[in-house]
Amino acid sequence: VIEPYGALTISGWQTGLSDARRFEFTTEERSYGGILGRTANLGVITAVFFRERVPAPLPVTSSRNEAKAESAGAGGVGSADAASRPSAAPPAAQSPASAESANRDYAATGIGDRVDHAVREVSMDLDSSPAATIILRYEYRSALVQLGVLPAPVPEDDVLSRRERARGFAPGFCPDPARKW
Repeated sequence: VIEPYGALTISGWQTGLSDARRFEFTTEERSYGGILGRTANLGVITAVFFRERVPAPLPVTSSRNEAKAESAGAGGVGSADAASRPSAAPPAAQSPASAESANRDYAATGIGDRVDHAVREVSMDLDSSPAATIILRYEYRSALVQLGVLPAPVPEDDVLSRRERARGFAPGFCPDPARKW
């Protein structure tokens, strides 16, 4: 549960009520999803946020029967108000890569060290559709270069580029080749 304007640090994924596994990034082949045979969503972290349903206050009336009649027609389960609320579309599923095109150098979540991380279950009445969904994709640098997100590194042995950057001896004179420096 995150309070409004609150923050939460998540250093791993829960494996039970008392412990978690640290986040560790590895290849698809060595990933937790790869071991389980669930490779459709490797390389993503998804956070889904739900609002808590707040019961509508009963109107104050002079008659108990009037209150019952008004509350029965105002926003009960299955009412037109509930049906008119927009629902979030489910995230698009990714199909697993075929065996011949699978590149095992893409990033995925591995099985990190076990850590003590006690949590407790909280019973809440949540909206049925998420208020927000955030999907973060992570990747190794080589894949980000291949995707065009990061520029490709300039090879160190690129003689022409090295010569183009040359500016001579600065400041002053050329070093004396007879001196050992």
